[in-house]
Amino acid sequence: QGWCRGMSFDVPILVDLIRDIQRLNGVSENELDTFKLEPCKFWNQRDIRTRIEALLLVRDMTTCPLPKGTLDGFVAHDSIHDCAKDILMMKYALRYAMGLEDAPSEEECDPLSLPTKR
Repeated sequence: QGWCRGMSFDVPILVDLIRDIQRLNGVSENELDTFKLEPCKFWNQRDIRTRIEALLLVRDMTTCPLPKGTLDGFVAHDSIHDCAKDILMMKYALRYAMGLEDAPSEEECDPLSLPTKR
């Protein structure tokens, strides 16, 4: 499975990059085919936001409150940090859903795990 935050951003960008590499390697426009080169086929692509919503049973709750200190050192918009944060959110959402752990109160919550206004 391949996980991303929104199906209309990361995956299409990756497919476009694969297509650009094919062009650079001399593949003609009518022979471009990314299917065999894609690391994750469309039927195995999953959305992180939907997973968090489903686990927490709250519509439009696409982030998961993490315990204070969990994201110390986090760098926003760094691809590795963003990926690690999303993995942590899915893991904690599962723990909360299974009753293995209670979600932190607002005072005990890491501020970087709370939704931001756009």
